[in-house]
Amino acid sequence: MTGDPRTIQGKKLRKSELLPLQQESDDKEDIYYYEAQTSSLSWGPDEWFWTELFLVDTYFGSEPEFKKYLIGGRPGDGNDPPLGGGSMKVTPYFDPREYYLQKLDRRIDQVAKEYSALVETFNSRMEQYVRQIL
Repeated sequence: MTGDPRTIQGKKLRKSELLPLQQESDDKEDIYYYEAQTSSLSWGPDEWFWTELFLVDTYFGSEPEFKKYLIGGRPGDGNDPPLGGGSMKVTPYFDPREYYLQKLDRRIDQVAKEYSALVETFNSRMEQYVRQIL
């Protein structure tokens, strides 16, 4: 993994930080955590006719290889991207409020999983560090 090298007018596009205690751990891998941004907009004249915009802006270092995520799928088929792949596109949501809450639920779950993995890695490094100094 790598820090986010992208810049706009000399300013970093997204913050990225190196996970501490790399030197004291058995895994010498550079592990970064990144800032991400999510935006959602639903509008329409009533609950039966509405439009949804959902944007997830992230950087995790794997973006140059994005086409590997599309292998095996047909265009227009598959999972609903705003729901983080947790539901099929053919499953309709008639209520925009329900759809919004489903998106929020899936994205919070995604953040919790990513943070849990990060904390577990940090705890492992901390335990190795404590064993070294004792």
